[in-house]
Amino acid sequence: IAQNEVYKEEDVAERHRHHGLFIAFAPIEAPTIAIAIIVENGGGSSAATPIARKVIDTWLLGDTHG
Repeated sequence: IAQNEVYKEEDVAERHRHHGLFIAFAPIEAPTIAIAIIVENGGGSSAATPIARKVIDTWLLGDTHG
C-alpha cells in the first residue's frame, strides 16, 4: 500500500491490517535490557516474539551465531 494511496479497509488483505508487537525486559531479577519489537504487517505478536528472543539471547548469553 503506497503512502498516499487512497483505499478502503475492506479492500486491504487481512495480513496487512495488523502489526506484530512485543515488549520485554530481562533478566527479571535486575533488568539490564528493555526492547520493543514492531513487525509491520506481522499479523500478531507471534511474528515479533522470535525476534525479541534472539535479541535477548544475544544480549544475555553472548549468542552471536544463529
